Amino acid sequence: MSDWLARFSIKNRLIGLLVLLTSMAVGLTMAGLNGMRTSNAVIDRMYNNMWLPNDKLGDINNHMHNARAQLLLALQHEPGSAFEKAHDHPSSMHFDMVDKSVSITRERFADYQRMPMSKEQQRLSTELQNKLSDYLDNGVLPTLNAMRQGDYAGGNQILLTRLNPAFMTTYASLRNLIESGESTAELSFQNADKKFERLVAMIGLVLVVALSLVTVTALATVSSITKGVRELLVGGQQLADGNLGYRVTYQGRDELGEICSAYNEMASSVHHTFQELACVVEHLAAAAEQTVQVGNKTSDDIRRQQQETDMIATAINEMAATVQGVAGNAASAARAAQEADQQLESGMRVVHQTVASIDSLASEVEHATTVIHELEADSAGISSVVDVIRSITEQTNLLALNAAIEAAHAGEHGRGFAVVADEVRSLASRTQQSANEIQAMIEKLQSGANRAVAVMKSSCSKAQAGKQQVTSAGHMLEQISNAVATINDMNAMIASAAEEQSSVAEEISRNVTNVSQIAEETSEASRQNVATSTQLVSLASQLQRLVHMFRL
Repeated sequence: MSDWLARFSIKNRLIGLLVLLTSMAVGLTMAGLNGMRTSNAVIDRMYNNMWLPNDKLGDINNHMHNARAQLLLALQHEPGSAFEKAHDHPSSMHFDMVDKSVSITRERFADYQRMPMSKEQQRLSTELQNKLSDYLDNGVLPTLNAMRQGDYAGGNQILLTRLNPAFMTTYASLRNLIESGESTAELSFQNADKKFERLVAMIGLVLVVALSLVTVTALATVSSITKGVRELLVGGQQLADGNLGYRVTYQGRDELGEICSAYNEMASSVHHTFQELACVVEHLAAAAEQTVQVGNKTSDDIRRQQQETDMIATAINEMAATVQGVAGNAASAARAAQEADQQLESGMRVVHQTVASIDSLASEVEHATTVIHELEADSAGISSVVDVIRSITEQTNLLALNAAIEAAHAGEHGRGFAVVADEVRSLASRTQQSANEIQAMIEKLQSGANRAVAVMKSSCSKAQAGKQQVTSAGHMLEQISNAVATINDMNAMIASAAEEQSSVAEEISRNVTNVSQIAEETSEASRQNVATSTQLVSLASQLQRLVHMFRL
C-alpha cells in the first residue's frame, strides 16, 4: 500500500485525505440530514395522517360521550324527580350542550373525512359514518326532542332502547377506526424505525469504511514518510561517517522520493569529486616529491655551475694575462722590426756607397756580410717571436673553446659569454693567420738573407760582378724593407688584437661575475623552491589522510 501511495506526492496524499475526510463529513451530514428529513416526513405523515385524524376521532368520541352524558343529566330535571332540586341550572343548558356536541361531532367527522385515509380506513370511516348518523339521528336527537317537549319518560325510553345500543355500536366502530389509525401509525413508526436503523447501519458502515480507508491511507502515508526519512537519516549518518558509496534505496515519485534522488545525486557528485580529489592529491604528492628531487638536483647543478663559473673566471684571468703577454711580445716584435728597418736603411746606404765606389766593394761586402748575418740573427729572433705569438694564439683559441663549452653548460645565462668566447676565438684565429703570414715572410727573409750571404761570399771572388749583385742586393733590401714594414703593420694589428682581446676578457670577466651572481640568486630561489615543495609534500600528505577518511 505504501509503495502504491509512493507514486503520489505527499501534497496529493494529504489533499486526498482531506478530500476523503471532507467527503465523509459531507456524506455523514447529508445522511443525517436525509435521516432528519425522513424522520420529519414520518412525523409529519403521522401527525397529519394519524395524530390529527385520531385527534378528530377522539373529539368525536368525547362529544359522543358528552351528548349521552348531557342527556342523562337532563333526565334528572324531570319534574317530581328526586334530583330535580339538586341542579341549580335549567335543563336547557344540557340541551344546548347536546346540540353543541352533536354539531362538533358532525364537524369533526367531516374534517376527518377530508383527511387522507387508507382503503381500510375509508371502509371503516363509511361504516362509522352510517353508525354515527344512526346514533345521532335515531338516538340523540329524538331523545333531545322528547325531553325538550317535556316527555322525559319518552326520552328515557328512546335513550334506553335506541340511543344506548347505537352508542355501543358506534363506539365500537369508532374504536375500530381509532385502532386502525393507531395500527397504521405503529406500522409507520416501525417502518421509520427500520429506515432509521438502516440509515444508522449505513452511516456506521460508511463511517467504518471511510475511517478504515483514512486510517490505512494515513498509516501508509506516515509509513512512507517514515521510511523515506529513515532512509535519509541513515544516508546522512553514513555520509557523516565518511561512507560516500552509500545510496538511499527509497523509491517513490513523491517529495521524499525527489529528496532521496537529489541526495543520491549529491552523494554521487561528492563521491566522484572525492575520487578525482584523491587522484589529484596522489598526483600532487608525486609531483611535489618530484619537485623536491628536481629542486635538490637543481641546487646541485647550480653549485656545480658556480664552481665551473669560478673556473671560467680563473681561465679568463689567465687568458687576460696571456693576452697581456701577447701584447708585450708584439711590442718587442715591433721594436725588433724597427731595428731591422734601421739596419735596412743602413744597408741601403751601403748599397748606394757601393754603387758610387766599386773599389771599396770588398770591404763593404764584408761589412754587408756581417750586417746580413745580423739580419739573419734578427730574423731568427723574429721567427721565435712569431712562434711565441702562434703559441699564444693557440692557447687563446683553446681557452676560447673551453669558455664556449662552459657557456654551453651555463645555458641561457652563458649565451652572452658564448658570443664573447666566439669573438675571442675569431680574433685568435686571425692572429694565428697573421702569425703564419709573418712566419712565411720571415722564412722568405731568411732565405733571402742566406742567398745574400752566398752572394757576398761570391762577391769576394767576383768583384767585377759585385756591382750587379750589389744592385740586386739593393733590390732585395728594398723587399726586406717592405717586408719589415709589413711586419710593423702586422705587429700593430697584433697589438690592436691584443687590446681587443683584453677588452673582451674584461667583458667576459664581468659576464662571468654576473652569471655567478645570477647563479647565486638561482641557488637561493632553488632552496626556497625546495622548502616550498617540502611544505607542499606535507600538505599533500595531510590532504591524503583527510581523503582516506572517506570510504570511496
